[in-house]
Amino acid sequence: MYPEDWNTQRCVQDCSTINGAPCNGNPPDQAGIPVHFFDSAQACCQTKLSWVSTSDCIAQSNGATVIGSNTVTTGTGGGTLTCAVDSDCNHMCTSGFCVPVTQQQTTCACTSPKTVPNQCEMDILIDAMEVLVSHDHALIGQWTRAGFHDAGTFNQNVPEGGANGCLLNDPLMLTMPENNHFVQAIFALQAVKDFFNNHRNVCVSISSADLLQFAIFFTTTRQTGIPGLDATKRSLLKIEFEWGRPDEPNCDTDWTMNLPGFDMGGGQYPGRCTLVGAEIQEKMIRRNGFTPEEATALIGAHTIGSIRGTFGSSLAGPWVPNGHDSATLKGPIFDNAYHDFLINTIPVNACNDFATSFNPPFNRQFPTWYRTSNGLDHLDSDIVLAFPSLDTNIHDNFHVFTRAFAADNNLFITTFFQALHKMGKLGVNVALTKSPSSCTCRRRLDSATAHRRNLLEDGEYSGQLSVIEILELGYEQGDAAARAFKIETELQFTRLANITALTTPVRNSNFTKP
Repeated sequence: MYPEDWNTQRCVQDCSTINGAPCNGNPPDQAGIPVHFFDSAQACCQTKLSWVSTSDCIAQSNGATVIGSNTVTTGTGGGTLTCAVDSDCNHMCTSGFCVPVTQQQTTCACTSPKTVPNQCEMDILIDAMEVLVSHDHALIGQWTRAGFHDAGTFNQNVPEGGANGCLLNDPLMLTMPENNHFVQAIFALQAVKDFFNNHRNVCVSISSADLLQFAIFFTTTRQTGIPGLDATKRSLLKIEFEWGRPDEPNCDTDWTMNLPGFDMGGGQYPGRCTLVGAEIQEKMIRRNGFTPEEATALIGAHTIGSIRGTFGSSLAGPWVPNGHDSATLKGPIFDNAYHDFLINTIPVNACNDFATSFNPPFNRQFPTWYRTSNGLDHLDSDIVLAFPSLDTNIHDNFHVFTRAFAADNNLFITTFFQALHKMGKLGVNVALTKSPSSCTCRRRLDSATAHRRNLLEDGEYSGQLSVIEILELGYEQGDAAARAFKIETELQFTRLANITALTTPVRNSNFTKP
């Protein structure tokens, strides 16, 4: 039988050591962690040591030493691999030779950090993000929004802005109206970046620009289909994302003017439809460079998340029921529910008809937005997607794509991720690179850090971080929340007049209750 050995990251056989590897005597003491037995080293490796490649794990279990992608025999009659650097965390380079390291090993040297993590290092980043979103589902919608609000500052006609990390690096960006209520989410993302770049098992310094785009890829991938992180989604995150965006050293808050403005719209119908459609056309089509179909798909990210503090805490709500932070135990669901609502829940089919009768599902109208009886919020910029364009010389007919997405979730998901890939390259003038699959630094677990599975309630997280690491992230998340609360409270106080104006119900001859 083969039990796992966390201390050496091998699957050893339960037999006398006099028989040689893989025999290792009785199962080792593992600080109270239950020992599991398997019929083969392969089954043990695949089940209990999944972050180590199966071939490497089996080789080490049979007495070989694995260094990077090279396996060399050790022990009686074995050779010793020469080296120049600490190329693997399970070995140290001493006097030009690779020497196995014991439990008292030191961290691999990291004198020249990379900008592109390998897939083993990405596991650590994914685990860190999973810990935070498992604890606070609100981060899912907020990190989704953050990815667009960084890249969406791009203006192809100048050019300026883009996916350049300014939202994370320049505190002044958080003071702009378009970025209201971002503080806690950005502070939490910074905590992830600091944790990852300083982790003892990585030698990487990822840019803020990369992290913001990875964050939206992480959240939307995690919530697609059955919400939560599984092996298939983890693999997709590691294989598909491209790294290498440089951070912009000279950020400019004026770039936020290239984002569709929240305060667009207002006034009388049907002019409100035309006004807000023109804003989307100018910002997302002419400046960002998206097609009408891509813009309609990206706005569909409103399926997850809520309009939070913009209208005050009492009127914060999602766009669709699936978008509630607590819609499932794993958070909101990312699908075409937003487009389905616009086409199949709003009973009228034209802006002129919407202008003349106050139809369900909305029972309250405000200067630039609407609310349903069950607390769903929609902006003018959402409503315009529900109806054909009144004047295609002013803005494109987004309604065509809204209707198509409402009828076909697979079409929406496919189009969204294609548009997201394009968005992540706005303003980026360097070649991007996918993570290499080879892992040059092995994960290390010893008795002090081996308690790592099922560390949150209800099975929310079952990754590879240690208790100490999760506690560290929890502390940073709490600190981010406390600092953000103070800033957000002060901001809301300065916005009292604006909140009052935005939340005063509108009654006019063009939009009345029947």
